[in-house]
Amino acid sequence: MTVEVEHDPAAPGQGSGAIWTGTSTTAVPSGNYTGVAIPSGKLTNGWKVRWRARATAAGVNGAWTTWHALTIAVSSVAPAAVRTGVALTSDPNTSGPFDYQRMSPADCNAERRKSPRPWHGFGWTVLRPYTGCYSRIAGWGDWEVDQLTGIPTSECPKSEGVRMTVNVIMYTNLGTKKGEPVVHGENDRELQAWDISIWIDITELIVMDSNCNQTNMLDGRNITVRVEAVGSDNADCNQIKGPAGGKRVAPIGDFKRSGNGRTAWIFRSEGTRWGNCTLRPKLYPGVSVDFLDPEPFKLWHHLGTEQIPTRPKGDFPFVARCDSIRLSYPVPKANGQPGNDWIGYSGGCRILGADRVYTMYADDPFRSEVARHIRDAFQNPQATDPKLDRNGNPITKSFPGNYDVIPRPPLTRRARNGRAPDGPLLNSKNRTQMTWYCPNLPGAGPGKQCDECPFASTNQAIGVEGQLINNVWTPTFNASLRQVSTDHNQAAGRDLAAFYARYRVFTSGQLEGGAGNWPSNAFWVRIRNGAPPS
Repeated sequence: MTVEVEHDPAAPGQGSGAIWTGTSTTAVPSGNYTGVAIPSGKLTNGWKVRWRARATAAGVNGAWTTWHALTIAVSSVAPAAVRTGVALTSDPNTSGPFDYQRMSPADCNAERRKSPRPWHGFGWTVLRPYTGCYSRIAGWGDWEVDQLTGIPTSECPKSEGVRMTVNVIMYTNLGTKKGEPVVHGENDRELQAWDISIWIDITELIVMDSNCNQTNMLDGRNITVRVEAVGSDNADCNQIKGPAGGKRVAPIGDFKRSGNGRTAWIFRSEGTRWGNCTLRPKLYPGVSVDFLDPEPFKLWHHLGTEQIPTRPKGDFPFVARCDSIRLSYPVPKANGQPGNDWIGYSGGCRILGADRVYTMYADDPFRSEVARHIRDAFQNPQATDPKLDRNGNPITKSFPGNYDVIPRPPLTRRARNGRAPDGPLLNSKNRTQMTWYCPNLPGAGPGKQCDECPFASTNQAIGVEGQLINNVWTPTFNASLRQVSTDHNQAAGRDLAAFYARYRVFTSGQLEGGAGNWPSNAFWVRIRNGAPPS
């Protein structure tokens, strides 16, 4: 097993980049824990760091885990080994802890390098629900480049040229209880659910002459980085930390100095129940001393006439959709007490355009029967039950929501009190079909429940999806029903409710704009092999 430890990008004042990498050569059986000890002197008390790990089997390296953040607290006891493993999760209520899926500038840059056109002037964008990044090569001067790929056609500029790597990182947060820290925010109690952190990271900044020699002749010329913030939908977007006026103006030589290429801001969305905060990071080149307002580099997703395959065309800056609403999910009370406790998240900011994907695992010890049902329905919909509608006609099926197919129409969450066009509650329409079909399915009996795909809480559920015929809401029957363990079915329901709460999946069908322009209640499902992460 190999472990990497680096400075947390959220604390740029403490340093940046890698701190330590270590490898354990001790063989460990699958499902057990192992660890490595970080040598003394590598870490400093109070540092915010993050770590990731990967396993090696038969000489083949596995995938890296996601980054995990922690704060160093040095005590008199020996430092504990960094602990990771592949043991099964022991939580029957959710399939894993909440993960922001944070990225560092190095991660973002690596994603660009893997893209079809890593040198292209439009850059490369990665959006996750609570983390966004944009990466590009920026430069000016007499460089000759290929107009399609952006790759320099010569190593040297004709006279003088400036070139740099620019990465933009954006972090948003998920709230917990009112007055409590955000999720994973115990070490920064001032951080709120409506705070948006963004920074521009400039590295590999060089000035080169026509002989391919690096020079300092332009070090006195200024570069400007700024973030323009605009609130909308009844919300303001106010800067609470960062350079005055939202911009940093500094000489090229200042940006070139080690550790000085990063500029950070924090904005706060302040409104009523919800609102948008749109951020446009920009880089202004120092073309000349007298040229005070050059055309900036846009540091967000924008594609013009030249289409990069699989990338949407248009101009889509970073947008955080913030709310102050409490969403909860049930957890059975301990010690066999009747009823549920309700775990909730109050407020949060998610990044528009990032797909929300509910992931289940085929070997989840608490939910595998439901996960396998959905997997089978996605893979072979015509083999699922019911095969005939209530008039005895064959049902043609095609299930939405599968994230692993293209195109990928989403599922959409519905309101519990929603009504069909002919008047009755949609819940009643759904129950009517379930009551008709489920008792006759194979495996019905004690300890079993009827699981449905698509989920009962979606607009695509059996009895809910349909059309109005002769003023009567007529269902499509585009669904799969299967008898599964009661425990697995209920655990999966709690897990889905936790997903809705964590990723702010409301019931509004309003289109959100952005690259996908999906409705606010859209989400997808992905079924993975194996067990959930521990």
